[in-house]
Amino acid sequence: TDSEMLYPYQKKIIERVFKTKVISIYGHTEGAVFGMNFKNSDKIHIHPFIGFLELIDKNGNIIKNYNKKGEIVVTGFLNKALPLIRYKTGDYAAYFKVSKSKNLFNYKVLRGIEGRIQDFLINKNDKLIPVGPMLFDYNINWSEIEKFQIIQNQKGKLIFCIKLYS
Repeated sequence: TDSEMLYPYQKKIIERVFKTKVISIYGHTEGAVFGMNFKNSDKIHIHPFIGFLELIDKNGNIIKNYNKKGEIVVTGFLNKALPLIRYKTGDYAAYFKVSKSKNLFNYKVLRGIEGRIQDFLINKNDKLIPVGPMLFDYNINWSEIEKFQIIQNQKGKLIFCIKLYS
């Protein structure tokens, strides 16, 4: 799978129906980062050949601790025309500690990608809820909708503005 967050229940359904292990990848169109999980791990292993990944806190400090969530910042190695140096992706994740025997390539390992900060809603208990999977559910018929906007002025409440095609 690629792009949007894959929830554990979705992964279980896909694996059951197709009788296979689901592998997820993480990357950007900009080509400055690439990661994937391996057959024996659900964690995202970041391949250092594409770029250098860092996590930073809200004050821009580099995070080195495991399990502390921060914004993903990348420096790409492949784009010679427009190199991205310490590019703030807006994606959030936390490092995950993997034993040496299970991290054969010594890659940085992420617990999982939490989503983009602009793609979160805040519930009434101050929890961030990723909105991408809700909005881009392929079971929703978007063919009549020209534009939409979601406004959140209050925790736990949303306003949907929808413009239909004329």
